[in-house]
Amino acid sequence: MQTRVLRHAIVLFQPRDPIGERSNDNHIGRREFISALGGTALAWLRTTPAQQPAKLPTIGFFCIVAVEDRLAAFDLGAVLVGCRRWLVRTPSEFAPISGHLRNGGSYEPDGNETAKWAEEMISEEQARADATHLRWLSSVVEYYEHTRFDYRAVWHNMENCAFHFGYYSERVKQHAHALTNSNKVLADIAGVRPGDRVLDAGCGLGGSSFWLASHCAAEVVGISPVAYQIVRAREIAHARSLDGLVRFEQADYTRTSFPDGSFDVVWALESLCHAVHKEAFYIEAARLLRPGGRLVVAEYIRASRKLDEEAEGLISEWLDGWCMPDLSTREEHLASAVGVGLSDVRLIDYTTSTRRSLRRLYKLACVAWPVDRLLFGLGLRSKAQHGNVIASLRQYQLLGRGLWFYGILSATKR
Repeated sequence: MQTRVLRHAIVLFQPRDPIGERSNDNHIGRREFISALGGTALAWLRTTPAQQPAKLPTIGFFCIVAVEDRLAAFDLGAVLVGCRRWLVRTPSEFAPISGHLRNGGSYEPDGNETAKWAEEMISEEQARADATHLRWLSSVVEYYEHTRFDYRAVWHNMENCAFHFGYYSERVKQHAHALTNSNKVLADIAGVRPGDRVLDAGCGLGGSSFWLASHCAAEVVGISPVAYQIVRAREIAHARSLDGLVRFEQADYTRTSFPDGSFDVVWALESLCHAVHKEAFYIEAARLLRPGGRLVVAEYIRASRKLDEEAEGLISEWLDGWCMPDLSTREEHLASAVGVGLSDVRLIDYTTSTRRSLRRLYKLACVAWPVDRLLFGLGLRSKAQHGNVIASLRQYQLLGRGLWFYGILSATKR
């Protein structure tokens, strides 16, 4: 392994995790990295605010990183400008839903008043749950608004439009191929057939929707609460002449407006993790499926509810960074699916197929961490963007400790 520093240029190979567990791989010396990075930061600080957007791309600070089978190149100047361009203000939270509040004052309720009070208490409890759900939904929207630059820069391309992890095998060894292979694996498990109507719950930019329409001749409806994803997915669908097979709507997958029995397949590829009440998703999925319809869910599965304080702290950093309220255990997922009347419920461990993709993200996060930390300190990356990098480190560390696994759940509606 060689490391060279030339005019603010850095070549990094197999970096180590700067804030967690360390590997034995060769890595660039910390002094060399800080020296070059500091020189770039100093050049940036010497410019005036008016000059910065124009000067940053010419600073010439490059990070070229060997990750798996590809080279990832970063021009820090361009990254600084890009972060400033993509950094958006926190969107306004959805207005909380208010329940029917009981008037103050003491009284002695009779039977009718007691019944009315009980109804009001139920309404208030539901209102609080609704408000919590909508606030969390707002934070999910904020997360994807803030991190779209990160996903576009290091993960998906406009062919696969993928926000998920890749499934590797003996025949699938490239990152882009592994991302599309995830769709094939889930489609095989769900038994997607030509003419099936599929709900892509948490569709992102529509990557899975386009694949299902193109490869399975399925009619797909993709939903997401994130407005920019829906707008972009519609543009891509039009560009690919798939308007007749796919459509996209801004919606919450736990509360859709579709009639009962609207779909043959409900598909959730690494999207259920964002739900506050995951059982609400299963209830809605069961309602939307036709008799004989299939559910397929690919998710991060918590190994146990009984973890020590240190492990819970690391999991919290992962959850917070990716805007996930919590992860359900195997037993909780199975109980939710069975509880809504689904049958043939299975949950298969797919960690072996996804481990390489999970490790790839971890290595990219190791490289990004020093730059992210500098930009976050300078106010050029948001809390959501900063947390995204930390979470990308934590997910793999926790996987190595056996505290979660990657699972695919399937079920059928009788």
